Amino acid sequence: PVPSPKSSVYAPESITRYTLGATPVREAPFTDHPVLETLPRGTAVLVRDCTLTWCVVETDGQLLYVAADHVGERPAPAPAKPT
Repeated sequence: PVPSPKSSVYAPESITRYTLGATPVREAPFTDHPVLETLPRGTAVLVRDCTLTWCVVETDGQLLYVAADHVGERPAPAPAKPT
């Protein structure tokens, strides 16, 4: 199933999640659709709906799609610096 902005697993409200790394944002939930932008790690997004593979997120007032495994409850920690 494709997530829809009309129904939400987080109903009735959106929930804030954070990108876990560089996250491609697409107009549709398919990898063959062009990437509109790439959000940097730690970017807050409002998640409207998710399946196991895709989430509908609201960013800059638009409803767009990101891979579900690219968002999480907390911002991802910065990578460890080499010593």
